[in-house]
Amino acid sequence: MTESHQHTDAQIVAMVAQGETKDAMEAIVDVHGGAIFGYLLGLSKDEDLAMEVFQNFCVDVLAGLGSFGGRSALRTWLHAVARNAFFKFQRRASHKRERQLETQQEAALRAQWGRTATAIWRRTSARGWLWEQIQAFPDEDRELLMLRIAQNMSWKEIAQVTAQADIAEDPAAFKARTAALRKRFERLKKKLRQLRDQFPTD
Repeated sequence: MTESHQHTDAQIVAMVAQGETKDAMEAIVDVHGGAIFGYLLGLSKDEDLAMEVFQNFCVDVLAGLGSFGGRSALRTWLHAVARNAFFKFQRRASHKRERQLETQQEAALRAQWGRTATAIWRRTSARGWLWEQIQAFPDEDRELLMLRIAQNMSWKEIAQVTAQADIAEDPAAFKARTAALRKRFERLKKKLRQLRDQFPTD
């Protein structure tokens, strides 16, 4: 397997098409793992919990890679899977009992991918005043700020990640969703400016 920086999303999708699922998963962790871990950390505000959910996310991605149809960008689909893994983790009280069904090899791979993603996030994440302020926002607002600012996602991508259903099939609903996200983000951005003016960073 070549170095991770040489992999593009198109190459990863090609690996999946060729049945190279494990290599594709390793490339996904190397290319997108840090960003996904940071997103989960933003949702959970707890590094240990984010690590555990990230490992569950890896399992879900492995299970779903074969059916990834490319209707959205790979990173958009990955964030949607991560979001679902987070809320599923919150709902599922028996996750530790279910984990006992894993083989030792599967558990080791999941743990390895989690460590890799955490290391990438720590190395590449720009954490400072802005990160601290974002963490203080309510859950839904924090997620929007993370996706738009930290992940630099387009409004189309954010709408696809956060939608409860596949609203991309309904142009009017999709347009309304993106407009609502933009409007809410502008309010949040104004609040961040006010905080910056109140507490100068320099």
